[in-house]
Amino acid sequence: MKIKWRKILLKIHLYGGLLCFWYLLIFGISGLYFQHHFQFMENKDIPAQVSTKKQLRIDPANTDSLVATNIQKLPGHCRLVLTVGDLSR
Repeated sequence: MKIKWRKILLKIHLYGGLLCFWYLLIFGISGLYFQHHFQFMENKDIPAQVSTKKQLRIDPANTDSLVATNIQKLPGHCRLVLTVGDLSR
C-alpha cells in the first residue's frame, strides 16, 4: 500500500489552519479591544477614568532611594504622578 504523503500533509495543513484561525481571530479582536476600547462596547453608566491629585513635600536632604521607598509606602502609590515644581510654597 502506497502512502499518499501529499494528501496527508494537505489535510494536516487544512485542519491545522482552521483550528489556528479561530484562536488568532479571538486573539486579534481581544487585543484590539484592550488597546483601543471601542465606543460601542463601553458601559455608559461607569465613568471612564477617575483621578486625584496629591501634593507631596520632599525633604531635599533625602536620597533618591529613600524618597522612592517612602512613595511606595503611600496608600494608592500606583496612581501617584509626581510633577516637578516649586517646593518652597
